[in-house]
Amino acid sequence: MATEFVPGGVITKASLDDMIYTACPRCYISMKDQFVSNTGMELPVHCASCGLTCSQNQLQFKYRLQLRLVSGSKVVDAMLFDEVAEALLGVSALNMKSNLLFKYPTLPQVLKELLVGLHVSFSFQRPAPKKSKHFQRDLKITKIEPLIPQLLPEPAAKLAINLIDQMQQR
Repeated sequence: MATEFVPGGVITKASLDDMIYTACPRCYISMKDQFVSNTGMELPVHCASCGLTCSQNQLQFKYRLQLRLVSGSKVVDAMLFDEVAEALLGVSALNMKSNLLFKYPTLPQVLKELLVGLHVSFSFQRPAPKKSKHFQRDLKITKIEPLIPQLLPEPAAKLAINLIDQMQQR
């Protein structure tokens, strides 16, 4: 699938509240609500997409960040998946979910404040055409970088944590 480059755009919206999902270790499809047991016993998990059966501890945490970007007169909704989101945030989805979100519960909000308004260049892939004309998938961002690196001088999560720590010391 061809990648297109956009030399300049602005992030106008960032949805970070549910930025991490539990994924099948083979195909990375969301496994949400597929491993709930009311007996207290761990049940094997079966992926309806690829057919893999695995235990809950084999599932992986993956990023799925939704952004709205404005470039010129165009407004596009876009998704950043695992590797691209990790490059922007500077921390793995596993570390974010297992450690940072518990220690810094306001981290998603602070990240959102850092990202919204940020001028970026980005590359994307257009989604495959859908059968329904009324449903359109978001663009898949394959690379994103601040246009002015000084505005995001370090990975976004590290900068956000530093800001949270500074606010707590006051």
